Amino acid sequence: MPEKSENSRYGQGRVYRRTVKLPDGSKREIAIYHYKFYVNGIPYRGSTHTDNWNKAQAYTKKCMAEAQAGTGPEKAPPAKLLMSELLDDLDIYYRLYRPKSYEHFAKPIVAHLKDFFGPLPARKITRKTLNDYIKQRLTGVY
Repeated sequence: MPEKSENSRYGQGRVYRRTVKLPDGSKREIAIYHYKFYVNGIPYRGSTHTDNWNKAQAYTKKCMAEAQAGTGPEKAPPAKLLMSELLDDLDIYYRLYRPKSYEHFAKPIVAHLKDFFGPLPARKITRKTLNDYIKQRLTGVY
C-alpha cells in the first residue's frame, strides 16, 4: 500500500479498509477497500469491490467524477439552488397553507425579494448582499 501522503491528497477522496469487531472483542480488517469522498459538502461512501489498492483508487476517482457530473448511481444534488426557486416554494406554501396571509403578506414580499435576489444562488446570499438590498429599498431605487 502507498504511503499516507499519496493517499491523503485533498479532493481525491479516501480509500481505506474497514475494520469489524469480532464476537470475542478483537478487531479485524476487511480485505475489500472502501471509499469516501465529498461533493458539494455531501459525503459519499461505498465499497470498491476489490482488494487491490490501485484499482480501488481508480474506482473511487470514477465514482467521484460520476457524482460531480450527476450521472451514475450516486448523483450529487445541484450545486446551484437559486433564490428564485426558494421564493417560488414560499409562494406555493402560502397559497396552500396560509391563504389568508397570502394576498397581504406573502405576495408583495415574494415579489420584492424575487426582483433583487432571484438570479442569485442561495449559497451566495451574504450579509453584504442583504445590506445592499436594504440600501436599495431605503433609497427607493428599484
